[in-house]
Amino acid sequence: MPVLAMIIVLPLLFSLVLLFRPFKGDITFRRITAAGSLLALVGIVYAFRVDADTWQLLFPAHAPALLQRFSHFLVFSTSGYSGLMLILFAAMMSVLAVSTLSGRRKRPDEQRFFAWYWFSAGLGFAIFSATHLYLLIFLWGISVIPLYMLASGFSDELAALGKKTLIIHGGAHVLMVTGAVMAVSLSLSADIAIMQTATTTTAGTAGFLLLLAGGLAAMGIFPLHSWVIPYATYASGWSFALMPLVFQRFAGTYLLIRLCHDVFFLTDTLRFILIALGLISVILALVMALGRSEPQSTLAYLHIALGGAVLAGIATGTQAGILASVVIAAAGGAVLMLFFLHNLQNTNRSAALKWLALKNKKLFNALNRLEGTTYIDIYETGAKAVFAMHRPLSRMHDGVLQTYLVWVVVAMILLFLLK
Repeated sequence: MPVLAMIIVLPLLFSLVLLFRPFKGDITFRRITAAGSLLALVGIVYAFRVDADTWQLLFPAHAPALLQRFSHFLVFSTSGYSGLMLILFAAMMSVLAVSTLSGRRKRPDEQRFFAWYWFSAGLGFAIFSATHLYLLIFLWGISVIPLYMLASGFSDELAALGKKTLIIHGGAHVLMVTGAVMAVSLSLSADIAIMQTATTTTAGTAGFLLLLAGGLAAMGIFPLHSWVIPYATYASGWSFALMPLVFQRFAGTYLLIRLCHDVFFLTDTLRFILIALGLISVILALVMALGRSEPQSTLAYLHIALGGAVLAGIATGTQAGILASVVIAAAGGAVLMLFFLHNLQNTNRSAALKWLALKNKKLFNALNRLEGTTYIDIYETGAKAVFAMHRPLSRMHDGVLQTYLVWVVVAMILLFLLK
């Protein structure tokens, strides 16, 4: 069995065992997690350095024909950007696993952390090595499950956070499915490395923007950032370090690299728009970080600012820009993760964050009021629009019309997939 297959399959199987028989996060099990993460890192480095490891899941000849048809989707490789992102992701997961050795479990929702840690590890390895666009989009949708489960918890704030996170990422995934079908139809190929779909046409631009929604949501780019702030405030430190700082950050970086350099051939106009969006996110997030008094919110906005810098670097279309973006994602994520885990566990705020609390300044007060409104929050704006249409329709048709429209949309997506 290839090394890459073991690295993908074993963490997923281990996570399923833990989900049915959860451990309480004692020091012995945390040591096992840290050792297993380091072993996975060594295996990925070996597979990447010795030779580009390519693995395809082949079903037996006597298996049903339906399974045989799925085998050409299940191809994984460590070549190119995949190997680089696999190594960095495994390194960051190892840092997180080692960091848990020095902490104590203080919250009941952290009991299931290690099960979702291993599930996210195996899923991340599969995402970064998938070569088929449809498989990547499918795995992206599965990744919303651990994100939602870690966001949800034992309080009303965590329940609301889980719902908001699921709606934002689930809605982005629906857009990604449509964009993937359009991209494959235009390029006549689903191999991520060679698609090169043109964006000079309306269909190509629409497909790119639809797929881009997933990357923007994962990176927390404005205006799809509203799930990051409450995640840092209400979720546990381990969960925040795993999901926004490591998994979502690296998955979003990888998706943006693939979209901007492999799946699509971007026009200068699109590159300018992405660079501007990234720089706007950097400026807004940094200024809002300076105006917050809560350390969790400050770190969350710094995380968003790093995401904007990554987007701007990738959109430049140069190898130097990609390298700078990967370095920012890795180094910035590592610093923020260690800062979050080791400084926010105490009740006293660190001196490094105290001087950032400049709420008395009029400019920062104005920005804080702007942050509290719905003008830069697409989730709240969309919710108001949906409920504004939903309530009168419910009174008129008692929900029947909405149900019919949902089935129409589902049927159209099925038709696209079966084409």
